[in-house]
Amino acid sequence: MARVAGKAQCMICDTEKNAVKCECCSKMFCHIHLSLHREELSQQLDEIEQNFDLFGETLTRKKNHPQQHSLIKQIDQWEKDSINKIQQKAEECRQLVFHHLTKHFTQIEDNFVELTN
Repeated sequence: MARVAGKAQCMICDTEKNAVKCECCSKMFCHIHLSLHREELSQQLDEIEQNFDLFGETLTRKKNHPQQHSLIKQIDQWEKDSINKIQQKAEECRQLVFHHLTKHFTQIEDNFVELTN
């Protein structure tokens, strides 16, 4: 991670001391700030590992449950909406046919009664 480089300026405190070069970023640090730098790098690595794990879990969940994808949910909703519209239109057509049949049968019945008399 680091190697001794001799007297150089620390990137953090700008003092000229025995500095160590970080092999990860090639910056110079005094011994005090090198440990802080290592701690910071360690925290960043932990965060990267957590994000990596979270991404892996999310990917696995989405792969194992594709029916929960937002596009599938939109298709499901579109299907329900379409079925409802078709059912409503079919009911309107039934009512219209019933109305015309009733009117037509009433006329035939009236004509039949008139013819009978």
